Amino acid sequence: NLSAFVASCLLGGAVVATRKVVGDIAPLNLAFLRYMLGGAYLAAVVAMLRPGTLRVARADLPNIVLLGVLMYALFPFLFNTSLRYTTASRGAVILALMPLFTAVLGAFARSEQLQPVQWLGVVCSIAGVAAVFAESGLQFADGRSAMIGNGMMVVVALVGAVYSVAARPILMRYGAPPVTALAMLAGAALLCLPAFFRGVTQEVTDAPASTNALVLYLAIPGGALAFFLASFALSRLSATQASIYINLNPLVATILAALLLGETLTWWFGLGFLLVVIGLLLANLPRMRGAQTASGGTQTVRP
Repeated sequence: NLSAFVASCLLGGAVVATRKVVGDIAPLNLAFLRYMLGGAYLAAVVAMLRPGTLRVARADLPNIVLLGVLMYALFPFLFNTSLRYTTASRGAVILALMPLFTAVLGAFARSEQLQPVQWLGVVCSIAGVAAVFAESGLQFADGRSAMIGNGMMVVVALVGAVYSVAARPILMRYGAPPVTALAMLAGAALLCLPAFFRGVTQEVTDAPASTNALVLYLAIPGGALAFFLASFALSRLSATQASIYINLNPLVATILAALLLGETLTWWFGLGFLLVVIGLLLANLPRMRGAQTASGGTQTVRP
């Protein structure tokens, strides 16, 4: 739980950092830099502290690569692109749908039925996202509709939910550090050629020092460390329990966006934020209580 808490705070800061950086570095190039640097850093640390743990069974390697492509190529590309169209605070609120998508996908994957109060949470959070959409409406800013960014962020939340459900068995088998490092490098490898064709080296050279400093934040604290902690939490908690901490992202992102980006928040945003948080609590409270009741059992997982 502590790992998930810290990870969500770091990723909340990453929302604002990304919003700041995408003006100087293209979304695809930023995704490549973040996960190439972060994956290499994490792999080096794992190799030094726990030699041999980067070796995984050949049969599991394709699954890890697919997870890496999903979470560290498709997810960041859509995420970075969406923040060119919508604000960091609104994007973070919409991203808070991820735990609800995770709960629904997990229920289907395990043939479980959500309780009525959880379905109420789903409806409540969807209403919150609808409020965020209503606030942006069909108004255009700089010739681009905020609806594009908001809709893209919904897809980002769905991709993250699929990863949470699909990655948990492999994380439990091998532990968070090697799986996270290999998955990040796999995602970066897919983005390598497109990034170089799009002039990633020139963008880094031309970018101001403050932008490059934010890229390092996105790669190490907001990348390698955050995703390692999130993966560690996912290997110890259920997919829904781990992903519920994503609701900290809007809080952190909203505070930082107001302080650093000068974003103005309206009552529509406040209503949407409140409904999303209430929905998350309603959707996850029965599962959390059930986990506490069953906490007498133990499971062995490699950290």
